Amino acid sequence: MPFERVEKLSQKTSEQQRQSFNYAAVVTSSQAPHTNSQGNLEVPQFHHNFAQIPVRSTNLPIQAKLTIEQPADRTTHSVEKTSTYSPYTQIFRSNSTRQQTDSSSIIQLAAYKALKPINGINMEVAINHEGNKIEIEDLTKSDKPVGKLSGYIEYEIDEDNSLRLNHFEAQPAGTGLGTLLMNVFAQFAVNNKFRVIYVNNPALTAMGAYEAFGGIPSRPDTHADLFKAYYEEMRATRTKHETFVQDEAKELASHEVSREKYFNPGIDKEKEAEIREKASKGHIEKHTSEDDIIRVANLKALSFNLMYDSKELLNLTGKKLAGKWTEIGQESKSKSPLSGFFSGFFSKN
Repeated sequence: MPFERVEKLSQKTSEQQRQSFNYAAVVTSSQAPHTNSQGNLEVPQFHHNFAQIPVRSTNLPIQAKLTIEQPADRTTHSVEKTSTYSPYTQIFRSNSTRQQTDSSSIIQLAAYKALKPINGINMEVAINHEGNKIEIEDLTKSDKPVGKLSGYIEYEIDEDNSLRLNHFEAQPAGTGLGTLLMNVFAQFAVNNKFRVIYVNNPALTAMGAYEAFGGIPSRPDTHADLFKAYYEEMRATRTKHETFVQDEAKELASHEVSREKYFNPGIDKEKEAEIREKASKGHIEKHTSEDDIIRVANLKALSFNLMYDSKELLNLTGKKLAGKWTEIGQESKSKSPLSGFFSGFFSKN
């Protein structure tokens, strides 16, 4: 593929990003971009009140600044803190006047259920907030043996008052739990007036998922330079592209095995190996073309400066969840095609 095509794609991508954000001001690692210039988005919101979970106080200890290691060719990422982490002390206000100052207090934000059985299982979960962690609690009751629904997001608020996502996972794959978690986290960000969410050191093998949630570069110019460098490197040494795809395939295969183990906890090793091989082989076969180098170069570059527009993330995840998950107790409050989700479950911003 001629490199001119790559440059045109890079320019087109940068232009699309500028349309989503106002990049008139220079974006640095410590300076958040302004919101877009096309007016406020109408974004659906969970009706529970995240404003009851304060995240800022001038009297709170400040977390140490992070030093991020960026190896030349990385498959994992590490964060080195220059001093001991001091967590923000959270003050949780209940419906009564009593206040709790224990940072380990658990708040149940809401409980949700899948609108339709997934592989015959009626899934139910609660989303809890404890300290700097938003976590899934499995409430599913089933007559057949199944695994455990799980997942959590860990975040931090740094000394520049920026919201940063440190870790994100949800199991089993393909159930919508990851989207539900990201939607709750986006609501948390919007209600506490964080315009963007920065992602610290995302694993390369998970970058496809991060991008699917609408991830964009915080520094478009740096992203363009990294993209071109990675593209040229992988065109010159095709094994680098192949290795990336193989690592992705291994991660995908692991998720597929975990999914199968949830629905069928007693699968034997032979079946597990079969699932792993099928998933891995399918992914590799889909990503062997030279065009896929563009995809991989973009993901590698994005991993160094990934962020989300909080309202865009809330809007995107809300659309993905519509008709799939709903808050328990809100199912019959609307007769629209989005029954049980946007009405009652969400309120307009």
